[in-house]
Amino acid sequence: MKTSGFTLVELLIVIGMIGVLMAVAIPNYLTWLASSQTSRDAQTLVREIQQARTLARRGTAQRLTTTANSSVVTITPVAFASSAWSPITGATVRTVTLEGAKVGAARTLVFTPPYGAMDTTVSTTPQTFTLTSTRRSTTTRTVDVISLMGKAVIR
Repeated sequence: MKTSGFTLVELLIVIGMIGVLMAVAIPNYLTWLASSQTSRDAQTLVREIQQARTLARRGTAQRLTTTANSSVVTITPVAFASSAWSPITGATVRTVTLEGAKVGAARTLVFTPPYGAMDTTVSTTPQTFTLTSTRRSTTTRTVDVISLMGKAVIR
């Protein structure tokens, strides 16, 4: 008599092998996921810095702000009044939320027209933004703004 199928021992061996592979693969996958999300958020931050500079070159000063331990990056059109940069009433504020990382410390950059250069009375270069993954606190990326013209480098 011929039977088809697998024996119980064969099935248990296959299930055991799948369990071992999953035990190895899942932690590596989660590490990769945290790393890739943090890298993507660092690229988003660099893109927002470039966007703020581009908007400043078009004629209106822009203030890029991050809050400590927050995922929010804000670009606000500003004008210089009473020895300080103040938001322009009625102007559109651009807010971007980083999906998988938080910025470690509060930072403010102000880009001024006509060249989009950073205002050195507000911040000096280099400026360092440290992004920490919300999934894995040991995964970080650093964005350095290394010139007054807003050149940003991801490390």
